[in-house]
Amino acid sequence: MRNPAGRPPGGPSIWTQMAIAFAVFLILSAGYSLVREYVVKEDNLVSLSQIAADIDAGLITSIAIEGTSITATYEDESEKTSRKESEASFTETLANYGLSSEKMSAVQITVKDEGGPRFWFLTLAPLLIPVILILGIIWYLSRQMVCRPLHLAARWRVWLIPMIKHKK
Repeated sequence: MRNPAGRPPGGPSIWTQMAIAFAVFLILSAGYSLVREYVVKEDNLVSLSQIAADIDAGLITSIAIEGTSITATYEDESEKTSRKESEASFTETLANYGLSSEKMSAVQITVKDEGGPRFWFLTLAPLLIPVILILGIIWYLSRQMVCRPLHLAARWRVWLIPMIKHKK
């Protein structure tokens, strides 16, 4: 049976729903791509071999290591950042680049713990976002359920009353 618009009853067709879902996914992907450019700052990003060469040349005065991020402070107070492997220590990596221990000892190296809201968000988001989505879907679907307790009670009464009378 079709309604006056010529569609089957019960809402839009499956193809319309799939097209809407694809469009929403496309919009979310585009939005994430645009926002990511402004959230992730990688100013003055140089390679780790460049940092090692600058330490060897004596241009770097101090280095701050936070997780896998390395921030090198030069003699002219400029800062450049680089990334290191998470498995290897920074001094081991510099030794692999052929840097002598005398050159490494001339640079002040400080190691900071990762922290702050960004660290906690990146740690907890992969766990919390799926849980929130699943709870949201359950909440949305449960809103559509019709709960008629009197109707259910009347149905159960038909079955329960003869059983109760039979037990007495």
